[in-house]
Amino acid sequence: GAETIHFELDGLKSSNLTKGHRFLSPAAFQVRDITSYMNLLENNYVILDQEKRRKIIQKNIATLFNSPDIQPVIDEELLEIVNYIVEYPVPVLCSFRSEYLRLPRELLITVMKDHQKYFGVQDSNGNLLNHFVVISNTKAENAETVRIGAERVIKARFDDAKFYFHEDIAKPLAERVEGLKDVTFHDKLGSLYEKTERITAIAGFLSEKITQSLKNKVARAARLSKTDLITGVVKEFPELQGIMGKYYATHDKEDSEVATALEEQYLPKNYGDTVPQTDIGAIVGLADRIDNISAFFSIGLVPTGSEDPFALRRQA
Repeated sequence: GAETIHFELDGLKSSNLTKGHRFLSPAAFQVRDITSYMNLLENNYVILDQEKRRKIIQKNIATLFNSPDIQPVIDEELLEIVNYIVEYPVPVLCSFRSEYLRLPRELLITVMKDHQKYFGVQDSNGNLLNHFVVISNTKAENAETVRIGAERVIKARFDDAKFYFHEDIAKPLAERVEGLKDVTFHDKLGSLYEKTERITAIAGFLSEKITQSLKNKVARAARLSKTDLITGVVKEFPELQGIMGKYYATHDKEDSEVATALEEQYLPKNYGDTVPQTDIGAIVGLADRIDNISAFFSIGLVPTGSEDPFALRRQA
């Protein structure tokens, strides 16, 4: 209630004094009772209730767009992160040069999300637009300052992504296969090249049993399946593995089903995710998982009741 509990911890003494927002209300003030605590903080630019903060973020983002044809790309994981790194959320609509839209959509969104915690913006058809939303931690009248800073930073980030992407497409995936010899998959299981050889053999066996007419395409997809792991973009953003492989294979004019399989090999990524829609993607994905399970079991790395560091149960 209204009682102050006095104690000391590592030289810090408790009291009935607190502070509001670090920049907007840095002076100390007194808390008289717990019932007025949240309102008191809110008057000093701190929204304490995380659910209220989340609703404010969602509602105020929506008010930025006058047209139903323009909408933010709401990523629930990003929304959760942003909700816990701001005290006084105020969304600011920013933009970037449209030339960056020539880069893959997933790359742009990942740069905005991972590096800057920005939300992308798309049209009603799901096409990315040259806008983004920043959730600032300051008053609305500071929006212009926030916008200028955010647009300057995102330009630098996109320039880095553009550099990596153009460096990557300069060398076809097929020419990267030999480079897999220099990357260790596991010290007891050899290189990524050796893993690729095993995946190719298993996928070949499966395609003979399942769909012989696709065995050449399956072999090609299996051969290229891990090549994007040594590209600049995927080294920077590992979560884009497979996705970038598809873009690079398409650029290299590989068969469209082969390109699609490079992305689908990792599906489903989690419970409830979509499964491969092509037989080639399914076969390469199965081959990869069969190799992982049998290879790790063969060297004694078997899941226990409490440990499964290579996620073999999920792969099974």
